[in-house]
Formats: sequence, structure tokens, C-alpha cells
Amino acid sequence: MKRARPGKKSWYRPPYPLILCKDHPGDPLPGYVVCEHLLRPPWPDAAYIERADKQDLGVAVCAECLARGELDADNMITACAHSVRERFGVPL
Repeated sequence: MKRARPGKKSWYRPPYPLILCKDHPGDPLPGYVVCEHLLRPPWPDAAYIERADKQDLGVAVCAECLARGELDADNMITACAHSVRERFGVPL
């Protein structure tokens, strides 16, 4: 087995659509792309949530972004399923 050089980090990337979460460490979790407005104060309610599954990332957006159709990468943040469950009550 090949060893990493001292001081060099090796990054493990789990298979899509699973992600690693710094707030919920452990096994890779289903991933979501979430509108940046939902994860920052003043905490609006989610207008649209599509659950993650084994093939695709889930999606959660606020009413403002849904109305404007702004679902581009500049306005989205990745989050794990535990974060989405805690914030929006979406079951795992």
C-alpha cells in the first residue's frame, strides 16, 4: 500500500451523491444542494425540497430563489442529509 508523504493530506471522495460533512463526521451521507439563503439568518422557510436518493443529490430552495428561478451553482451550498433533517425536518 502506498503511503502519503508527511504533511500531505489525502482526500477521500465518496461516490456521488454521498458527501462528507465537517459538522456530522462519520460515514458519507446523502447530499443536498441548498439555497444559501436557507442556511443563513433570517432563516426563511424552504419553498421546495426534493429528497436525495441513491442516484441524485437532493435540492432545497427558498421561495425567493424558486420564484426567480435562481438555481445556479453561485447561490447553492452543499449540505448533508443530517443538516437538512435538522433544519427542515426532512427524514433521512
